[in-house]
Amino acid sequence: MLAGCGGADDEPEQTGPTPSTDSSRVSQAGASQEDSQVQSQVFRGTLPCASCEGIETELTLRFTGDEQPSGFSLKETYKGSGEGDQVELSEGQWTQVTGTSADQNAVVYQLDPQGEHQRFFQRIDENTLRMLDLSMEPIDSQLDYELTRE
Repeated sequence: MLAGCGGADDEPEQTGPTPSTDSSRVSQAGASQEDSQVQSQVFRGTLPCASCEGIETELTLRFTGDEQPSGFSLKETYKGSGEGDQVELSEGQWTQVTGTSADQNAVVYQLDPQGEHQRFFQRIDENTLRMLDLSMEPIDSQLDYELTRE
């Protein structure tokens, strides 16, 4: 069982997500006019946990005004662990890749946290991400591995 974890032979296609009207915008000093807007999408949900009640997860994907990935932040709160609620924060870069062994057209967000293992989330629709295993495969479980966009 996989708890709290976040290849194709060809080089994956890399593109950005489609921005929506509810994206937040933050100016960046020194950027060109077109690239001066950083937009973000926030996804939340409670992922299964083998040693706690669940992992409250908040994933923020950031991208530039021209829809290129611009980093992510991930907050995971391990609820009801032996030591009480434990919070883990991570950040890093992300890319969008296309295809899994189960679906060659799947859109997958690959998270590359600083100093941690990669994580993969498949975009089910504009408002839903589903966590994949470390091999970019669907997790074989009846448990809910989905995050929903705010």
